[in-house]
Amino acid sequence: MEGYTKLTIPDNTYIHDCAVECPNCGVSIIPKISVGVKVMENKLLTISECTLHECGLPFLETFKKAQVHKPSDQNAIYYYNRKVYEYVTSYNEPEEIEVYVELIKARPFYQSFSEIYSQAHHAESENLHQIAGMGFRKSLEFLVKDYVIYLHPEHSSSIIKNAITKVIEEYLSHDQRLVDISTRAIWLGNDEAHYKRKWVEKDIHDLKKLVLLAAQTIEYEESIKGYLSTMKEPRK
Repeated sequence: MEGYTKLTIPDNTYIHDCAVECPNCGVSIIPKISVGVKVMENKLLTISECTLHECGLPFLETFKKAQVHKPSDQNAIYYYNRKVYEYVTSYNEPEEIEVYVELIKARPFYQSFSEIYSQAHHAESENLHQIAGMGFRKSLEFLVKDYVIYLHPEHSSSIIKNAITKVIEEYLSHDQRLVDISTRAIWLGNDEAHYKRKWVEKDIHDLKKLVLLAAQTIEYEESIKGYLSTMKEPRK
């Protein structure tokens, strides 16, 4: 039906398209919905996220079941009357990313990565594994894209809109280790978002390890560059 978008989870579910104000940044956007959960008989709760790159933070939305049906899909359920709620949590950054949080002032490309990884870690600690996996995948995308924007700010527009695989291919070919690690993290991250898993012998713990390896590889490269730039010549 025109004006409705089909969700991946749950199946046969359509939500009404309309702009809302992000409760985090205050900008009018059409949110990206990560996952929806049916609550009570006629309501849907979704975890949505701001589509503005500078924000990208999650929030909650509720929808009311609409009494409409599409002839071609009698099993479809439609929801409208969306309402937005701020998603507020209180938690500390996990120990494994504390070093990146401390480095944010010097390396701003760790900012969104640290926030998203921390939120995914919190979801995992609450046994929300279906959501956590997608969160770790998203933290990798922000890490890689923000790092590439840091290296090539003049290309920020194309970096933001292009798929992460294309960004890696075009801008990180100088570091094959980072390409290999990031690509494999994407493979496992995609498994967290798709119905059928391709890497059935791997799980969310492997995804986290690869995401952290990508961050460690970036920091290794930046640390070397830092010392080489501040110690160019021997002192007499």
